[in-house]
Amino acid sequence: IIVNDTTPSGGSGLPDVIITDIQWEPANPVAGDQVTFKAVVKNQGTAPTPAGTIVGVGFQVDGGSTIVWSDYYTQSIAPGESVVLTANGGVNGSKWTATAGTHTISATVDDINRFPESNESNNSFSKQLTVNQPTGCDLVVTNISLSPANPSAGQQVSFAVTIKNQGNAAT
Repeated sequence: IIVNDTTPSGGSGLPDVIITDIQWEPANPVAGDQVTFKAVVKNQGTAPTPAGTIVGVGFQVDGGSTIVWSDYYTQSIAPGESVVLTANGGVNGSKWTATAGTHTISATVDDINRFPESNESNNSFSKQLTVNQPTGCDLVVTNISLSPANPSAGQQVSFAVTIKNQGNAAT
C-alpha cells in the first residue's frame, strides 16, 4: 500500500491563526473618545480555519481582562489569507472609552479555543497606544457676511459669522 502524504513538510494539516496588527478608530484618540479596535488576523497554518466556526478576537487594555471582542466572523480563512476583524461586543458595549496615557492594547485570536491549531501559543499580539488629554476648544471665525450685501447709508445691516472649532474638544 502506498500512501501519498500531501501535507507540506513540517506542517500538521491544521490552521494557525495569528494577529499581525491592531488598529483603532479614531486613529489619534483623546481622553473620552469612544475607540473601536480592529485586529488583522492571518492564517499561517497549512489548513483553512473551519467554516461555520467563529474566529473570535478578544481585546485587552493594559493587561486587564477582555473588555471588547469580535465574535461574528465564521467564514473559512485559507492558509496565507488575512482578514480584519472589528470589535462588535463587549462588557460595556463594543467600544473602549479612552483614558489619557500610554496603554498596551492586546488582542488574542481564537481566545476561547473554538478550533484546534498547529500552534496554540502564538495567538496574542500587543501594540502601544498613546491617548492625549483634550487641549480644549479653539474657535476661529472663518467667514463674515452682511445683509444686504451693499447697504446704503443709514440702512440697517445684519451680520452673519461662521465659527469653526479647530480644537480637539467640544465647546
